[in-house]
Amino acid sequence: VKLLVVKGRAPLGTKCEKGKTAAEYAAARKHDKVAAFLRDPKGHAESSDESEEEGEAERQTARVFKASQKLASAVNEQEEVHRKKVQAAEALQAALAEAPEPVWGEVKAVLSETRRELSLRGK
Repeated sequence: VKLLVVKGRAPLGTKCEKGKTAAEYAAARKHDKVAAFLRDPKGHAESSDESEEEGEAERQTARVFKASQKLASAVNEQEEVHRKKVQAAEALQAALAEAPEPVWGEVKAVLSETRRELSLRGK
């Protein structure tokens, strides 16, 4: 409606076959904001522009807040996965330290050459 009135310069006083204007139809259908705008588009246009800007700013703030919550959640999930990997590596190291010496020479050679380190890359 605003686009047609303000930009398209639609005539507001035009009546239908029944003799009613667009503002009267809007009021009859309980579209109070539209009816008020159609009665006084110049006075209502300035305040509606401000309220639209405020509404857009609030929506933008809500989007940023939601995105930051998602980011924090993703970071927490990554930290939890990393913590679990570290715990599993430490448990493996402890289990290997407590394990008895291998009986076969081939196994002993492989275990002595294989390096098991806890990698903390990316932290």
